[in-house]
Amino acid sequence: MPDVERFLSMRGVQGVFLMADNRIVQSTFQKDIGTLLRDLSLITEALTEKHGTVQKISMSGDRNFFFFYHESMVLGIEGDRTVSLPLLNIQARIFFKEIDEGSK
Repeated sequence: MPDVERFLSMRGVQGVFLMADNRIVQSTFQKDIGTLLRDLSLITEALTEKHGTVQKISMSGDRNFFFFYHESMVLGIEGDRTVSLPLLNIQARIFFKEIDEGSK
């Protein structure tokens, strides 16, 4: 499985986690992200009920959070305002493609 730490080399990225089947399998966060994950679960559930499949969620505030969905996985990235979202989208797609190719 590819390592989420690769995202830390991107400008503005401050933390990354990978969740599979509702459990954290990789994380660079030093702090507890349990509250964030509970909130994310509620938001995801509400969006899924209203709009169907969720592929990506972006939240902006004092800190920016980006969540990418792929099958039973969620890639979560915390970044500042200098993060390039188009580059992040490309890197997330490559990351999930490598996971898919590794599981064949």
